Amino acid sequence: MSYSPAQLVQHYLTEQVSPPVGSLPPQGVVWPVYVSSMPQDVDQCVAIYDTKGMTYGRNMRTGEKVVRPGIMVRIRAAGPEGPQGAIDFGMLIVAAFDVVKNLTFSIGNTEVTIAAISRQGNLVFAGEEPERQRVIYTLDAIVIATGY
Repeated sequence: MSYSPAQLVQHYLTEQVSPPVGSLPPQGVVWPVYVSSMPQDVDQCVAIYDTKGMTYGRNMRTGEKVVRPGIMVRIRAAGPEGPQGAIDFGMLIVAAFDVVKNLTFSIGNTEVTIAAISRQGNLVFAGEEPERQRVIYTLDAIVIATGY
């Protein structure tokens, strides 16, 4: 089975980081980490989306373009700790991304290696959902991985 970069990062955050940064839905009640969607009925959650990434030049032997896939992490929080809770949890994700170095693990029967998760900047305030008083922060990154 093949996995998307967003799925790799979801697995990394919830299964490889100690202590875990978030939990897998649906059993996850504390900061569930979704891929490609963010349910409306969950106030505090994270969604990881695949994005276009970046072209990193080309292979000098074959001429093939080297493209590194991108991800966007979207963090949503509400309630009294809303903005600060989103920032604090976002900084846990930042810290988890910054320490990745040639990490090999299995997802199902697939062995993958994440060489790095390179942040493309810092945590950014992306707005507020006024009807539910929830704040949104985002973080963009490039995933350098093999085997997926």
